[in-house]
Amino acid sequence: MLAAGVGAAVAGLAVSTHQMLVWLQLGFWPPIRFSELWFALGGAAPDLAWSDGLEGLVAKLLDQPLSEVLLLGGTCIAWISAARTSYPGARY
Repeated sequence: MLAAGVGAAVAGLAVSTHQMLVWLQLGFWPPIRFSELWFALGGAAPDLAWSDGLEGLVAKLLDQPLSEVLLLGGTCIAWISAARTSYPGARY
């Protein structure tokens, strides 16, 4: 899990770097939303008629920038998995 978290965080930095290079070349910042990756991987569209609870959370998450979701999500996954493995005598 630690490797997956670090990989996702690095992917978030790579997406940011790609967007920055496009911005420097073309003069505009290309928005890449998390929904593009979500739908490319086969994720279902949330039902927006009932935007309460988990459906509303997923709808708001899909509207966030891809680089931020990957960077923050990967950092959290790596942090949690590193905390679980840092105490060899701890039971979980």
